[in-house]
Amino acid sequence: NLSTREPQELRDKMVALGVTHMSAGSKTNPGGNSQIEEPSETQFDIEDSRKVTEVAKMLLTKGYDPVWKDWDRQYHKEGV
Repeated sequence: NLSTREPQELRDKMVALGVTHMSAGSKTNPGGNSQIEEPSETQFDIEDSRKVTEVAKMLLTKGYDPVWKDWDRQYHKEGV
């Protein structure tokens, strides 16, 4: 797992070493992903503030396929 706490340059280079999970578009303040915008302090600093689409584009340019969810039963059906 590679979090957004790490700098963009490091994250981009670590992909080639077999990183299988990367966060992107993270919010670190309590309730940060809720629909209600209430001011709150962040829990830690984000070093890579790229949007999800920007991280996905980086992966594609390096020849990797971004997978948004791989835990769904549909991925594990016989013949799929």
